[in-house]
Amino acid sequence: MIPGKGTLKPHHKSTSINGVSALKLAVIFGANASGKSNLIQAIDFGRETVLKGTKAGHTINITTYRLDERSVKKPTYIEYEFQHKGKNYAYGFTLNSKEIIDEWLFEIGKSSEVKLFERSNTNEYDLSFLFKNNKTSKEKQFLEFTAKGTPRNQLFITQIRTTNLKDHVSDIQDVLKCY
Repeated sequence: MIPGKGTLKPHHKSTSINGVSALKLAVIFGANASGKSNLIQAIDFGRETVLKGTKAGHTINITTYRLDERSVKKPTYIEYEFQHKGKNYAYGFTLNSKEIIDEWLFEIGKSSEVKLFERSNTNEYDLSFLFKNNKTSKEKQFLEFTAKGTPRNQLFITQIRTTNLKDHVSDIQDVLKCY
């Protein structure tokens, strides 16, 4: 978790990477029925969606907020900000029970972001950063094939792992760090 603007003791935060620190420890507390378990379930749902994905042709097993009828029609939004191997990342996605609507991975710094990839409108991909790092036409073609072959109900990052993309392109390490 990224610390807020409040005053923290230096030993409560990780070493700053590109001007961004993370909390070493976070605690969730609150009254009964205040949403603690729902928060943990949402984090776990996102983790499972990334690691296991969804089988082709199956719906995505999401649970919407039932006390507001409008939320049933709205997509679910999940985003993680984390530090890994000396870099800061923001990875997230929006989805409904039928498809992944948007997905993104950014390397973040204190004042700038680098888009590693972005998926919008279910099947439109911006892979320009990956194309820049993988210069041969075979690598670019394999990246594009993997993106276009990603099922509507599957995350691109999950598809990268299941198609063993690292054997076919030379520089995909920033994306693979998200596992």
